[in-house]
Amino acid sequence: MDYKELKEHTLQLLNKYSTRGKELAPTKTADIRLKIENFINTELMDLATTTGKLRASKTYVVKPIYNELSRDTSSIKTHLPGQDFAIELPGAKSYFFEVQGPATVTIDEYGGDSWVNLETIAIAETVPEFAEYKGLITASDDANRIRLNFSGDYVYNYRYYVLYPYNFPAVEDVQQHRPHFLYDLPADYLDTENVMIRRDQRQWVPYVGYILDIANRKIGLNRYQEGEVILNYYREPVLIIITGNDEVDDSQMIDATPDGAYALALGVASLVTAKNDPAASAYFNNLYEVKKANMLSSEGMYTQAIISVNGW
Repeated sequence: MDYKELKEHTLQLLNKYSTRGKELAPTKTADIRLKIENFINTELMDLATTTGKLRASKTYVVKPIYNELSRDTSSIKTHLPGQDFAIELPGAKSYFFEVQGPATVTIDEYGGDSWVNLETIAIAETVPEFAEYKGLITASDDANRIRLNFSGDYVYNYRYYVLYPYNFPAVEDVQQHRPHFLYDLPADYLDTENVMIRRDQRQWVPYVGYILDIANRKIGLNRYQEGEVILNYYREPVLIIITGNDEVDDSQMIDATPDGAYALALGVASLVTAKNDPAASAYFNNLYEVKKANMLSSEGMYTQAIISVNGW
């Protein structure tokens, strides 16, 4: 169903589509059409968050460079003034760590008789929570020792520190070193249906132990469970954007399930009549809720019998 069809269906429900066998001119229903524009997205979101959920999926690959427990640096360490702590790796090309401010962390190269500073990361006291820092290292000689040194004049905490002997395409691509790798949730993410992991070429099984950080829109996947992970989720609908060009606007497709698109017209009709005709509004809303409930029942019957290869 496109936007033009939804408008016409809503006008028909309101008995404002035609009179004496002729379609009413748009100027005769301009106020109602404007209200439809205002309310369509409200009802689209209502369906997508209740019984008209829209499914989508996102795949992540968990394959760390280092996966030995002996390399785990998740224990929180405390820096004390005058007691620097450093790790070294000859030929290191990148680094990763988390720290709380105020702190001073340096990347240094040993040139044969002394340490030469390559980079200083100054973390202000305005960073009281753990924050990640990562970067690429350019040394004068690939054979030289490189150190990641936690220094400074204050007490602070740090963790997840590592030096990698590998280059990455860009700073943002430097691999994390947490027990759970954090990945961005899809931009249109609303809620999780399930998370699955591929155990072999033909089998997907439920994935347990993932972490959702909704505030920062991240999902954390256990680095020690390697493999291809699929997030099956419910997504936001694509909203209708009114441009003022009827030809463009009317051709936009309604992003809803097939039965949800017809339910939308009832919900929009209820909102359109809410102020001037409360009785009609209640009537349409009741029909809308019944239609939504039937959609939920249908979903339950089908999902018991059909399971997709992705775990749906």
